[in-house]
Amino acid sequence: MRYLVYFLCLFSCTLWGQRDAAHWYFGNFAGLEFNTGTPQALDNGALDTTEGCSAISDKDTGALLFYTEGTTIWNRNHEVMLNGTGLLGSLSSTQSAVIVPLPGSDTLFYVITTDVVQAYQNGGSGNGINYSIVSITGDGGLGEVIEKNTEILPQGSEKISVVETADGQNFWIVIHFQNTFYSFLLDNTGINDTPEVSTIGPEILNFENYRGALKLSPDGSKLAIAHTILEPSLGGLAYLYDFDNETGQVSNEVLLSDTLIYYGVEFSSDSSKLYFSSKSIDGQGQSDRIIIEQYDLNASSVPNSRYVLLDLENELLSDIAGALQIGMDRKIYHSLPGTNISVIENPKLSGSASAFSFSSVSLGLKSSSFGLPQYIQSFFESFITIENICEGDLTNFLVDPTKNVISAQWDFGDIASGPDNTSNLINPTHIFSGPGLYAVTVTFQFSDRVPKTFVEFVEITPSLDLPDSLSFTQCDIDGVDDGLAIFNLEALTDGALEMNDLSYTFYTSLQDAQLNENPISSPGLYENAEGNVVYLVVGADVNCNDIVPIQLQVSSGSGSSDFNFSLCDVLLSQNDVWASLTSIENQILSDFPDGANVQFYELESEYFTQTNPLTENTVPHSFIALDFLSVFYRVLDGADCLAAGEVTFDILDGIEEDIKMITYCSSDGGVALTPDIDYLSYEWSTGETSSTIFVSDSGQYNVNVVTVSGCEGILQFVVTEVELFDISIEVNDFQQYNSIIVRPDNPNVELLYSIDNGLTFKQNGVFDNLIPNHYSLIVMDTVGCNEIRQLIEVRGAPRYFTPNGDGTNDRWHVNDASSYPGLTVDVMDRFGKRITSLTSSSLGWDGTFAGREMPTNSYWYRIEYEGQNYVGHFTLIRRGG
Repeated sequence: MRYLVYFLCLFSCTLWGQRDAAHWYFGNFAGLEFNTGTPQALDNGALDTTEGCSAISDKDTGALLFYTEGTTIWNRNHEVMLNGTGLLGSLSSTQSAVIVPLPGSDTLFYVITTDVVQAYQNGGSGNGINYSIVSITGDGGLGEVIEKNTEILPQGSEKISVVETADGQNFWIVIHFQNTFYSFLLDNTGINDTPEVSTIGPEILNFENYRGALKLSPDGSKLAIAHTILEPSLGGLAYLYDFDNETGQVSNEVLLSDTLIYYGVEFSSDSSKLYFSSKSIDGQGQSDRIIIEQYDLNASSVPNSRYVLLDLENELLSDIAGALQIGMDRKIYHSLPGTNISVIENPKLSGSASAFSFSSVSLGLKSSSFGLPQYIQSFFESFITIENICEGDLTNFLVDPTKNVISAQWDFGDIASGPDNTSNLINPTHIFSGPGLYAVTVTFQFSDRVPKTFVEFVEITPSLDLPDSLSFTQCDIDGVDDGLAIFNLEALTDGALEMNDLSYTFYTSLQDAQLNENPISSPGLYENAEGNVVYLVVGADVNCNDIVPIQLQVSSGSGSSDFNFSLCDVLLSQNDVWASLTSIENQILSDFPDGANVQFYELESEYFTQTNPLTENTVPHSFIALDFLSVFYRVLDGADCLAAGEVTFDILDGIEEDIKMITYCSSDGGVALTPDIDYLSYEWSTGETSSTIFVSDSGQYNVNVVTVSGCEGILQFVVTEVELFDISIEVNDFQQYNSIIVRPDNPNVELLYSIDNGLTFKQNGVFDNLIPNHYSLIVMDTVGCNEIRQLIEVRGAPRYFTPNGDGTNDRWHVNDASSYPGLTVDVMDRFGKRITSLTSSSLGWDGTFAGREMPTNSYWYRIEYEGQNYVGHFTLIRRGG
């Protein structure tokens, strides 16, 4: 028989688009959107999961439809879908769920949930593999679960993958259990309850070892599986198989490795490369480093093609290495707990060319965990080769001839190109109207499968506005008229060409530049040969480079003059001298044409090579701090050197022009103002000329002073009266996140706050994320005029406990519960079912229910005490997740 479906389609002709995977929701409320071709962080998700999840978007527009972590389904408004709770998956399952559209329908979707290790613990028999059906037309178009938890296998592992059948009309849903692969066919009549069975591979009998991922290749030809082995000791297995997407059979087992704790699996979009995530095992048999491996499936020996992309020291308290998942952009993403995830930039390429970029994709204010969303692998199939992607190029689109394409309809996503934006050639060409990222859409007709729509993102590299040639003149400053000098070629790229954001390389011959061979290794310290020409290769893309010849010239008649300046040392406390570069530069440039500029250098070696020039400070008055008595200068016109020399300084005793902040208590009636050292003369803003004045009002007071050597300066005093204050205290406790809020009655007083008896202070009275404890509050003004002390009690409960019998955190209860007579606590599971009730005299919950150990999960509590109710949650933790 076949499982019940809600309509019959005699012929399936759905064009599966490639925007079905446009939205990702995973981790701790994290999300990404891929509709623009690059992942954009989303912060609107409602999903909080440790591992598995899945999402589905409209195949044509990429608009979100719904998402799940295997127990709850949320609609596009991020609200729980109608009838969308109580699914038999688990947020702690490696691949907890996958969403599959019913062939021939745009409105019905199967949500298939996998088993989970925790369902077998304490004598459990597992949740099995089940499906639920969503009608997206329900609840006014927000979706409704119209069938829930229909079993297709009574027991299973945490592994599942889905791919199109060979004809492109239907889907194979592949599930693994112990030593058997079950391939269920989903066609327009529903799921066939008689699977294709392939008994092959190692027999995984211990349920603790059901973790790890299974993936089918996007073209449906291969299957890879990771077995995460936790018992009786840590280990792992990585296997590769052939998959027949006509029959659903699995065959030709290849053991790739058994040396690591394998977890995540993914294929490149062209099904040529295979990736595994894993953890290594240290000398004590514990999990250690994070390892990402690549295998070349076209190699004569796939196991021997192993290449390590990542070998990362890791301190995560987990034996699992994080999920791998391919995206719409054909890049592969890797998730570990944090606010960023990693990415393999070019998964089709071999070895280091695949370019693993660690923690480079931001999730904004949200965070990932160990899982990423699961999708139908066929969404990511790609058999199009794109050539010539430089601005102005005739870009070629080449289709793999083995795919039996008989016609094509292309839309290059380039509206500005007018009628040339479309083509019906199988292998078209197109000149894009400008640089940028383009979403190219093509619908293929095949001789052996139904039509399918693909989206390929093409980034056109901009052309560079570069001159045909350049010359670079260097000053001959070594005193020998030999036509030789040391050139800082990089100064040319940063200056005349303004290429700060572009890659560039220098070569000594045109042939080397064209072949990308023998680059100049130290372009910042290049010594020329007389009449030398070097060649600059510019461009971020290897196929879009421009070559610019540069004639290196040496000016033997360069002007050279030395200058001397008298300086007042205005920063005595730091042993620095502040030199006005502006005034020095103006004097030097008086003999040179407009457009020239001066660069200053501290060291003579930097002066020779034009490296690390001194930069001006904006305060005060474009001065720069010098801790030396001379600087070197060059006069430049673009990158060419016109003159060079040395500037020396005579240092005079100067005045440190600073602002002194003075406070006084109201009870003192005022304060005396006196400069720190003696000066030749004083002129206060009050009109007084004495060295000390007494003031009784808040405000700013200035004094003009002159030293014996004649250096002038202004000293400023800002006077503030400190007033009395009082406080009010608000304690929010028995919460998930407790807080103390201290509010002053006088907002004009600058206060310091401490709750650790003065060990540390802060400038505001909000203390949050507090654990239950007694806190010693101190509130004081910044000058010590007034101080308030008070002891504050914050009540609460632990956020987690570990009932493993080691004598630590084996029971959960409100902290110091016996001190609160009359207190009652109800503990509930995430569905609201009460597990136990506690009083102030109870020992606490031991993590069991009806004599059975409860699994790792979040549990809720409700506290009633002195007429108040408090609600929160905590985590029960057992080994293995």
